[in-house]
Amino acid sequence: MQRTPRFFRDESGSVSIWNLFWLLSFCGLLGLAVDVTTAMNTKARLQAVADASTHAGVMDISPTPMDSVITAVEFSYENIPNINKVVTTGDVVVGWWDHNTKTFDPTRTDKVNAVQVLATRDTARSNATDTTFLGVIGFNAWDIAAIATAAPIETSKIRCRANGLFAGGTAEQTSNNTIRAPYCVYGETSFKISQNNLIQCGVELIAPSPDHFHNGTPPVPTTGACNENYGSLSNDDMVAQAFVYDKLPVTAQLEYDNAKAILTKFINGESYNDPYGVIPPYITTVSNVSVTQFNNDAKKGDLVPGTLYNVTCSNNGKNLVPSGIVQNIGIYTNCEIRTAKDKDVSAQKPTKTETGKSATCDPDNSACSNIDWIAEIEENRWSCAAAVAGGFETYPTIFDTTGTNTYRDGVTKDLVAETCGIEPGANGVWDNVMIFTTYLEGENVSQKAMTLPNNMQLGRIDGCTEGGGVRIYSAGSVDTPSGTTAHGVQIVTLGSVQFAAKANGAMGLTITAEGDIKYTANGLMGGCDPDDNAGESEVVVTVRPISLVQ
Repeated sequence: MQRTPRFFRDESGSVSIWNLFWLLSFCGLLGLAVDVTTAMNTKARLQAVADASTHAGVMDISPTPMDSVITAVEFSYENIPNINKVVTTGDVVVGWWDHNTKTFDPTRTDKVNAVQVLATRDTARSNATDTTFLGVIGFNAWDIAAIATAAPIETSKIRCRANGLFAGGTAEQTSNNTIRAPYCVYGETSFKISQNNLIQCGVELIAPSPDHFHNGTPPVPTTGACNENYGSLSNDDMVAQAFVYDKLPVTAQLEYDNAKAILTKFINGESYNDPYGVIPPYITTVSNVSVTQFNNDAKKGDLVPGTLYNVTCSNNGKNLVPSGIVQNIGIYTNCEIRTAKDKDVSAQKPTKTETGKSATCDPDNSACSNIDWIAEIEENRWSCAAAVAGGFETYPTIFDTTGTNTYRDGVTKDLVAETCGIEPGANGVWDNVMIFTTYLEGENVSQKAMTLPNNMQLGRIDGCTEGGGVRIYSAGSVDTPSGTTAHGVQIVTLGSVQFAAKANGAMGLTITAEGDIKYTANGLMGGCDPDDNAGESEVVVTVRPISLVQ
């Protein structure tokens, strides 16, 4: 009988083969448990690196975008210091984030507002994440990457940011005011509000905690629907239903520093990136002038529209005085600003007049055939800016449909007319004006860097339509005595603000101060509500919270 070869009959090595099979299987299973977990942890770590780097980068995107690239790479080293080449300069891209379409465009270079960072660990960079058990089956390393994009949140998306008072010190609201929604008042160190106020639903009064409420018993925020039957509510009831305990960032120092860096680049003729609109669209050129020259030109009405005036003061104590009607200019200065009363600014009646009757004087076809009109005649319709420059009160524009003249009449109502002009009794008017003063920078910023006269008009009285606003950046404190009118105004200061508005004279006023804010109006105050007006105010917040958008 033929025997089977011994090799086929000997079964003594079968256990070793099975052991090897099971060993490889268990290594594979163990690798799935251990090495996959390691990979997931690496992915999470890389995402954190990308998030932190892009967030830091976008904070430095102005005035020089390349700064954001350098910052993003530096922050990647800070967040994963023991691994090389996780983020290189080629992994950082600046571009434009479109909040409407939620897309990132890396090809746009004229103005950029977003930073995208790719954090990578892979074999090509010799920094891949090694496996422990999966290497037994030939899988030696993980190639892993994470991406993040960050951009400033749009002002309109930020609770309160476009309409409100934000104090790093005490926020104080006096009595007898109607606070119109949407509006916020925030006090970082303390909050004070007096009696006899009407506080609308949609207003938010904010302090970090009840310990920060410093006049009377801290309010207990109410829950449920806001009661709009204000006549049935006490002042304390209205405060309670508007009060929120929360901590908000006061960004005055950031906004001031950011604006200063951008303006410095602009003045020096260097390239710059300005996604926040620090430099208004009406400013196109720079003029270096002495304070004496500026004051003389302002007094004579010879300031040139479209100009950013770079004005330097010596130590002789001379003040910069942008008096009269100031329009479509910017000022960058180290001077103290003291605007005196100017009797020539007060609204005047038209001097060139004619009288008569017309059956077609009003474009909305209202009956006016029996209405006498006394109006100035101009060959073309005036713009709001021209009306302000001409020194007129709020005269509706009335078209003469039988000719080419434009009539301005203080009586006849015209529903389609622009409404613009000078507040009666105004001692000065700023319309499309941006002012930046470094006076007191590094010194006692609680002292006044800017003082305005009684009845000063800041901004165009236009119901919060686009343009005509005022932006003020100041190292020192800002003081506006009684009777100030503010329409589409932003104030940023490292000091404090005392703002005394004319009754019903503030709409679209935003103040951010590292110090205190004391506000009094004895009338209506509040923000611009785009739902109620033809356009939004000129208020621009230059440093906004950052959002990881991708």
